[in-house]
Amino acid sequence: MDFDTDCPELVPLETPLDQLIPPELALEDATAKLPVSLITGFLGSGKTTLLNYILTEEHGKRIAVIMNEFGDSRDVEKSLTIGQDGDLIEEWLELRNGCLCCTVKDSGIKAIEQLMQKKGRFDYIILETTGLADPGPIAAMFWQNEELGSLLYLDGVITVVDAKYIRQYLTETTNDPSQRQRASDAVDLLYTDTNEAQRQVALADRIVVNKTDLVTDTDRAEIQTLLRKVNPAAEIYECQRSRVPIDFALDIHAYSPERLKQVIAAQSSADQRSQASADHLDQNIGTLGLTVPIEATLSRALVEKWVQILLWENVVPVVTVTEGSQPTIAMVFSTSASSTDDTPALQIYRVKGLLSLVDDMPNDDDAGDDHKVTTDGRKALSCAPASRPQSFVIQGVQELYELQPVDTPASTNPGVLVLIGRHLPREALLQSWEQLVASSV
Repeated sequence: MDFDTDCPELVPLETPLDQLIPPELALEDATAKLPVSLITGFLGSGKTTLLNYILTEEHGKRIAVIMNEFGDSRDVEKSLTIGQDGDLIEEWLELRNGCLCCTVKDSGIKAIEQLMQKKGRFDYIILETTGLADPGPIAAMFWQNEELGSLLYLDGVITVVDAKYIRQYLTETTNDPSQRQRASDAVDLLYTDTNEAQRQVALADRIVVNKTDLVTDTDRAEIQTLLRKVNPAAEIYECQRSRVPIDFALDIHAYSPERLKQVIAAQSSADQRSQASADHLDQNIGTLGLTVPIEATLSRALVEKWVQILLWENVVPVVTVTEGSQPTIAMVFSTSASSTDDTPALQIYRVKGLLSLVDDMPNDDDAGDDHKVTTDGRKALSCAPASRPQSFVIQGVQELYELQPVDTPASTNPGVLVLIGRHLPREALLQSWEQLVASSV
């Protein structure tokens, strides 16, 4: 039948306007990246209460939440998807305020891929991690998975902490249950081979200190000190029953250049505070801010190699400057540098920074020279400066990082690279970075 002779389709008067828009006209919105927030925190911290609060508030957002499990759902409509073997794959809850909630067995990429099949029904995603989960690998998958990165972007990591127990979690240094004072049987279950509380705080962009009514004002001040020792760049909000302003947890754009400028200010303030203010905290974890003078412009190729050595090899890069007919800069490191002593290997949890760089990355034809090996087994990189200075944002979680150009004018602010990690050799890192800055173009 010819389109012009078709009868128009009748729709109810109460049909929402967005459902009347033809799909081809809504294509631009459909292809826009969706923001994703990660909410993490130990069992009992209040992260599920925070999720319930977000899901029931009238905030005008259509939020899809990937949860570990549902509580009482008598007041909401539930739909189930069953696998061929009869096991529950996913469970959906349609909430009255327009939010969509699901629980799946896989809280990683598979969960998000299943959720994206319903794209168009929501404009924001919140992913809840388990109490003992390290949010690092989940956050890193937005850089690791190109297909996922083309559909979504990481808005931020929100860590919920229990004001009553967070000091105990952060200061825990032994893995032997018999050697620590136990607050309760539930608390004993929270300890693992590594201190996940420190990881969750270190990776956070926003920290919610919940249950403040259970501690004194003195306790609250000490908690603030401990949290800022681990992660001085994260914003902190104290509350009860996980009630926080919606804009504290959502749409924070933690990885934007504007946010990084705030990180720079926070790091500068933290560097001025004494490290001795948190004697009870495991001194092996901390934050280090590496600065660049406003007049300095670094080589992108060398900065990338410096970061790669740090993240992938877990050693401090050794920067050397060589002179020749055409000045070049070589960066070398020894793979056996940290294998002959008892010094614990450094671990980087987060990297973030705003730097003025010249984009002098080697061409594809020169890719073979990117990892030259010297006679003593050291790897080296050399390159010549090129192109005009440009501002770059660097963001990294554990061994993955991303370096992207931004519109911020180059050399309008001092550059900064913030490292959050464990066993950071501060003096060696500062010396290595200063040598890199000294070779600036």
